[in-house]
Amino acid sequence: MEKSDDKISELPEAVLHHILSLMPMKSATRTSILSRRWRDHWKYFSSYTKTLDFGEEFASVQTDEEFTTTVDLYIQQHKGNKMETFRLFFEPGNRYRSDTEKWIEFATMSGVTELDLNFRHYNEYYIGFPEASVPCKPFNLPHCLFNCDSLIHLNLALCDFNCPLNFNGLQALKTLHLRRVHLTSEMLESVVSNCLLLEELNLRECFSLDYIKVSGPNLRLKILIVVARGSPKIEISAPNLQSFHYCGALFYGHSFANFSQLVDVILYSRGYQHKKPEHDYIQILKELAHVKVLTVCNEPLKQIAISAKEKYHTWEELPITFDNLQELQLLLTSTSDKSLSDLYTFFANCFFPSLEKLFIQVQAIEAIEYFDNIAVKETSECIFDKLKLIKITGIMGHRNEMRLVKFLLEKATVLEALILIGQKDSFLQSKFTQIQPLMLLHDQLLSLPKTSLDARIVLCEQSDDDNNLWPTHTEAYSSVEFKL
Repeated sequence: MEKSDDKISELPEAVLHHILSLMPMKSATRTSILSRRWRDHWKYFSSYTKTLDFGEEFASVQTDEEFTTTVDLYIQQHKGNKMETFRLFFEPGNRYRSDTEKWIEFATMSGVTELDLNFRHYNEYYIGFPEASVPCKPFNLPHCLFNCDSLIHLNLALCDFNCPLNFNGLQALKTLHLRRVHLTSEMLESVVSNCLLLEELNLRECFSLDYIKVSGPNLRLKILIVVARGSPKIEISAPNLQSFHYCGALFYGHSFANFSQLVDVILYSRGYQHKKPEHDYIQILKELAHVKVLTVCNEPLKQIAISAKEKYHTWEELPITFDNLQELQLLLTSTSDKSLSDLYTFFANCFFPSLEKLFIQVQAIEAIEYFDNIAVKETSECIFDKLKLIKITGIMGHRNEMRLVKFLLEKATVLEALILIGQKDSFLQSKFTQIQPLMLLHDQLLSLPKTSLDARIVLCEQSDDDNNLWPTHTEAYSSVEFKL
């Protein structure tokens, strides 16, 4: 059989260059080994493309020296051309700091609209801690970045956000994502007040940020996501804010204003111990009671139960009425006697006249004693007269889960579906006791009384979960170790 002709190589050079411009940069570079004719074609890639992606995949197969040489070659070819996206995944260290500054300056001078800089480090989790065994000095961003008026999307990780407090650039910025960035409260306030078009602000585990102030009458901010390292004070006055997601030790001081457009909220503080309700969960939830979608972990439930029992609150503070809430998601660490009691107290002290969907995820990650000899008293004051869908994920087949299911079936008067998603039996048998295989629960579930006679009950394993019935906050639903 004769060897087939290479039809692609016979195409005009202009066509080949256009084809290369549509390929990922790493793949375009590899075409240089195909033949002598292809050796230099990749250089024309930069003449067409508006994206230079020196991301993780590109960096993974090169030494730092090779990476630096390759980036320099691409930039040399691209000089004088307009650019839209520039991505960099690189640890400059001391040796390549000047090179990195030069690349960033090149991007800002080329009219870049999307800049993604990840100054990764193999020891990144030690950054910011003085006791680190391997110190890592964060990369200082050059000031040319803060004077760039073409930037619309800025994503930074593992660097020092050392913006001048009086800078007047970034006028077109709409989204700002910062992860493990050294950022002071004054710098954040300067950015918020200067970037008037900012619509999304994402702050993840930023260092030195103990006070988060997002405030201004002309703010266009719609999305605010905070994954906090400690317990920052938070001040928010944002008339256009629609989404507020918070993960971390719940703030000890807060000020909320101009929240009328807020639609969905996540409050997640699992893993932080409190001897008493030093921060006022009741007041926080009252200020957020107008939202339509709410996700909370079991910590607010615990503190509301303590407040109700010890009467830390005034009679005017409870109950809390969530007039507009249509979807509620509860992230529980277990369904122990204590957790179940807290949940019933929560339902007894909160009213949900518009609630249509209830999602409960049991995020048990280690074996615990479910029956802790605490009296669990169901509340008779709770009725869900609009609730149509209940979905409980992480079912393990023990007694308290059946008590919860029975309670919900009695209280949901117009329920259409109750969906129970269980873990795999092999996982359960290796980590937990006092459980029964899911297949044995089916008949028991069907025998439970239900107020809504037409409600269907579905029991399945996680692998058979219907993605169409996931909650709005899927980032909280899909991960046991929840990080927004």
